[in-house]
Amino acid sequence: MTRRWLGGVFGNTVGSDTDVSNTTGVFSMEQQYYMKQEGGWEIPPLGTQGNPAAGVADLVADGQTTNGYYWIKGTGGNSNAREFYCILDSGFSLGAGWMVVANHDGAKQPSSSHQARLTSYSNHVGYDNSSGNGSVNQHPTASVMVPERSFSCSMANKPFTKFAHVVYANSNMSSWSSSNLLSPQAYYGGTWNSSRTVPNQVAWQMQFDNTGVTFNNFSKRIRYGSSDYDVECIGVYWNGNSNSFPTIGGNNATAQDYPAYCGCYTYTDANNATATVSFTDEGHNLPGQSGTGFDDFQDGSGLSDNWGVEGGSSNQYRGNPSCLLVG
Repeated sequence: MTRRWLGGVFGNTVGSDTDVSNTTGVFSMEQQYYMKQEGGWEIPPLGTQGNPAAGVADLVADGQTTNGYYWIKGTGGNSNAREFYCILDSGFSLGAGWMVVANHDGAKQPSSSHQARLTSYSNHVGYDNSSGNGSVNQHPTASVMVPERSFSCSMANKPFTKFAHVVYANSNMSSWSSSNLLSPQAYYGGTWNSSRTVPNQVAWQMQFDNTGVTFNNFSKRIRYGSSDYDVECIGVYWNGNSNSFPTIGGNNATAQDYPAYCGCYTYTDANNATATVSFTDEGHNLPGQSGTGFDDFQDGSGLSDNWGVEGGSSNQYRGNPSCLLVG
């Protein structure tokens, strides 16, 4: 006769309301049927810890439309799954199918706490400590992946084909909402014709296959000069005095430590990326330099303040928080 506790044959003994993902061993058809009657033997919803999604596109294909925290495993197994904040609502200005992978809060110089980067390198993964004056070196959890904390998620084995660096308002920063990221102010980005992953390296760079992309017809791209929307590449770069590759043309930044994340409008080779923008400028000297929020990175490789927003003004939204999205 079937009882409340089942299993134990080459596996674990479990309660009859246990999800199938938490069972091992052999269960008879009678036991499986009984467990279903008791609310068990069900596959957890896609994107939960018990059933992580391979990527954010799978959540969209599954018909999910609620923005929130989901477990993503990428090309790894379930043990490699990590939580990410995912944007699944098609009403988002850049369309659905994004996850937030790095954020800078726009409130302090990155070198004074956690410095956000797009990274798979374990020493760069982390988030602001509770005091905002240091970094915790581990993958951020949902409770700290919020606008008011700077963080960098582990991108190991997490493929993507699109990227955007999004600037948003410094408002109601305790959670993601239409007061901040979900009503984006400006962005730049690009796409690839096949999936890419962030290499497990201290520094790296990656050229777009398609530049100057307008996502979802949202015409608020960040421009270089009067009309250049073509960020050629993104990466985490050493400074020009380094013998390590890749490097940007400048040096002597104080607001950020090298290697620093940058988007580059000009790319010659791995040792000569210039015309850069980042989470902040290289130093802090307002009104022309914001070392606490979005700006061009004027360590010698920047735009000399010659940037603006499509349909907007020069240096619009300088100093605001920003985050990196992939999908």
